[in-house]
Order: sequence, then C-alpha cells, then structure tokens
Amino acid sequence: MALRLLLAATLLSASIPAHVALDAPNGGVVLTPGTIYVIRWHVVIQHNTTGWDLHYSTTNGAGAWIPIATGLPVGDPSSGAMHTFYWTVPNDASSQVLVRVTQVNLGNSYIGVSPLANDIIAIPVSASPASISATIGGAHVIAAQFPSALAGSPYIVAGSLSGVMTTSYPFLQSSILNGFALPIIPDWYMDWTRTSLSPALIGFQGLLDATGAATATLAIPPNLPTSMIGFAGHHACGVVGSGTLIAVGNAAPLTIIP
Repeated sequence: MALRLLLAATLLSASIPAHVALDAPNGGVVLTPGTIYVIRWHVVIQHNTTGWDLHYSTTNGAGAWIPIATGLPVGDPSSGAMHTFYWTVPNDASSQVLVRVTQVNLGNSYIGVSPLANDIIAIPVSASPASISATIGGAHVIAAQFPSALAGSPYIVAGSLSGVMTTSYPFLQSSILNGFALPIIPDWYMDWTRTSLSPALIGFQGLLDATGAATATLAIPPNLPTSMIGFAGHHACGVVGSGTLIAVGNAAPLTIIP
C-alpha cells in the first residue's frame, strides 16, 4: 500500500524530473559574480509547454530555490530543441550551486537540475591603484585569485576601453567561449593587450601559481597626452583549458587622471 501511495504521489507531482535536461552548468563550473554565463538546456519530450522558469540554489538543492528568470518564452518546444539564457552571475558565493530549469506545461511541469555542484566564487580580480596620473605615470597591478583546483592552468589578462560586458551588448553571442564571456567589451585595446609584445605588459599571460593566483602589471609611462585624461578602462582575467575559457574573473577599473 505504501509503495502504491509513493508511486501515485510521484506521478501526480507538479514538478517531475525527466522530460527536460539541463546541459550547463552541469557540475564543477567556476562562476564569478557580475560576469555572464550561458545556461543551456534541451527538451527531452515535447509537451504543451507555456514557458520556462530558471532558479538556482546555493545549498545543493536544500531549502528555497532563488529565481533567475521566470516566464521565459516557450521558443521551440519540440524534442531535442536547445534553449539558452544569458545569466549575470549574482554575488552569492557558494561551493554548492545548482541550477534548475522548469518546463512549465499545461498539466504536469518537469525539471532539469545540475547533476553536480558548481562554484560561485568571491570576486577574484582586483587592481591597484584604481587611477594613474597622466603626468606621473605608474604601475597598475592586476591580481587574480581563482580556486586552487585551477592551479597550473594557463591564464590571460585582457583590457577594454569600451566598458563592461552586459547582456544587452549586440554582439554578445560572438564573445561567448564555452559558456563564458570575458566581462569587457572587445575593442582595439583588447586586441593590443592580447597580442602585443610591449614591455608595458608584464604577466598578461602565464600559468596560475600553486594557489590559483596570478599577477599582471600595466606600466604606464609619464607625460601622457592630455587627451588621455579621463580615459576609463577595465581589465579582466580568463583561465584557459583545452583551448577555451574554463573560468573568467570580474572587470577591474582603471582611470587616467591629471
């Protein structure tokens, strides 16, 4: 009798796993507050779907789930159809982060959940000083601290004079690698910091040390043109694995002052 009641409760549940699958993040993903990560899921079995809800948990699914976005458009409801959402990661540090997608249907709704926990880490990138004098110049030091599990991984530091990446950036999709976007808008300065062999760029690429840390320095010469006063830039750090991004750090600001 107890077994029959359990079976009935499962079949009548308003939110039953199986007919939608969460593809990313699917465990072990390192997420940084303020950066954009692409949540991905696909339809396993088609239903009369009316929309999608996304939530996350910082307690491995125990307790309340926190809304990411609800009432998302249905899009393609057919089996195998892929869906994505650009998530601006919240400042909610935890090593027990799960993401859940709900397929909201006429009738039973179905869920897909990260099979393993992911990390939202404390903001990993800092830079000092935040302003440099155009007259005096100086060293702008960018420090990054990622989890020690990433120790030894290649890293890159890149800059931008065009601002911080947002979900409204029209070319965001082309900036995504493995679900991650560097949190700065691509421009000529990014290209320069990525490819230049200038001695002004110290440690802009290398390997994370045994603790998962890296340090880079931008050497700014004195007597810059007065036209550069007021320039506001940002630098960010990305961790690379198998030729693609596996983690990104936040954008750290720099302003040129008189």
